[in-house]
Amino acid sequence: GKSTTISRSPRPSSSASCRTSGTTPATTPCTWRGTYLIDARANFFGRYVLCVFLGPLMFMFLGLFVGALERSSDFEPSRQKCVSLLTFMVLFCGLIIPYPELQQWCRPIYKADPFSKLYNAVLIAFWRGIDFDADCADDLVSEGICYNTGAEYLQSLDVHADQYLENVLTFLVPIGLLAAGSVVGLYRVAYY
Repeated sequence: GKSTTISRSPRPSSSASCRTSGTTPATTPCTWRGTYLIDARANFFGRYVLCVFLGPLMFMFLGLFVGALERSSDFEPSRQKCVSLLTFMVLFCGLIIPYPELQQWCRPIYKADPFSKLYNAVLIAFWRGIDFDADCADDLVSEGICYNTGAEYLQSLDVHADQYLENVLTFLVPIGLLAAGSVVGLYRVAYY
């Protein structure tokens, strides 16, 4: 049979080398995400799709809520406010600047940002259960240079692999609050 070995590079977003050993060894460049999207790990696809569904749902309710608060019939002021809020949320969620690299004054904003919980859930869904074909020494793992497992990589980002459900449920709270606020705000606009 054929076996697939994935060589580990220092950064997970960089290209990795996929070698298929069989009758004719070949080296084919591939990306991490492309490799693991076709992986048969249990529950990855469902967990990922759940996160992909929840993000736009929150942004939709945020837009409805901000639109309901606007007294003008013009949509432009509420759109500008939503773009500012979404930019702020994405900037401090850990996507652009990972948590360990954030300045100390930014870390409370990261903790309060609901989008950081969704981003952490996506990271957990993707990296949990992955074992790299690497034999990293403990000192290299602690310095964030090399990882043996996806859990070690998550730990380097201050994300705990066993908190997927907690992150998703924590993200549902602002969705529920924004949905209720949207309904109340739109009802008030429509009937008063």
